[in-house]
Amino acid sequence: MHANAAALSKAPATTAIPSARDAVTGWMPRTNGTAPPQPNLPHTKSEALICVVDHGDSLRRDMARLLQSEGYRIESFASVQSFLNRKIHEGPCCLVLDARMSGLSGFNLQDILSKDRRTEQIIFVSAQGDVPMCAQAFKAGAVDFLTRPLKNAELLRAVETGLLRSGHLFLLHQEKRVAQARLNQLTPREREVLGFVIAGQINKEIGAELGAAEKTIKKHRGQLMKKLRVGSVAELVHFSIRSGLTPARPYGTKVPYTATGEISSLTCPR
Repeated sequence: MHANAAALSKAPATTAIPSARDAVTGWMPRTNGTAPPQPNLPHTKSEALICVVDHGDSLRRDMARLLQSEGYRIESFASVQSFLNRKIHEGPCCLVLDARMSGLSGFNLQDILSKDRRTEQIIFVSAQGDVPMCAQAFKAGAVDFLTRPLKNAELLRAVETGLLRSGHLFLLHQEKRVAQARLNQLTPREREVLGFVIAGQINKEIGAELGAAEKTIKKHRGQLMKKLRVGSVAELVHFSIRSGLTPARPYGTKVPYTATGEISSLTCPR
């Protein structure tokens, strides 16, 4: 069932309450059809992208017109494959995606993005949505599942929520990339020392574990903190949490770390 711009109702947008609203991004809900506040936050509207993926020419055109009228940057795709051929957007990105498409379906795309751990968020649209389809979409993390004819308020609210979530995930991914780049500068011995430091062990204990002098451990500890750009153990622990590092086991266990910060091998406590 094809909808046109006139079929999209003019009901004003109501307040959105996204699950990731507490994230520090540049996306705030709209209220009563008015423009959202513009705080000094990392992402601006111009950095975001909305991709409309639908096999219907008129459907893509109508949704793109509505979203462009709200100041969003839009790109349209007639198939899932054409979207996948596009370079990954470096910023918040939301997909308005037809659930039923020939070839690769909307659900196929959702699976691909999930397996690749990409940050795009999906809003499904369909003229023939049913309970099993909706359940499948939400279980896999969809922002919303909208049925045609679409309403302006519903689509805009879903888009804002999707961009908020995507912006939050994008920031987390950026933090992890920066953290990983710093971790890659550590020597194997410094990574070992790091594992014990974030487990709360002091230099003397770490030295006993690694068969090294206390002053040597102190030197390694200073070097790794310099490379990771932290000034205290508290900052080091916070960095480790953001990076997904796992601390070494209690005293008596040796846990060598790989370049990615993951545990490569374990030995049982003595």
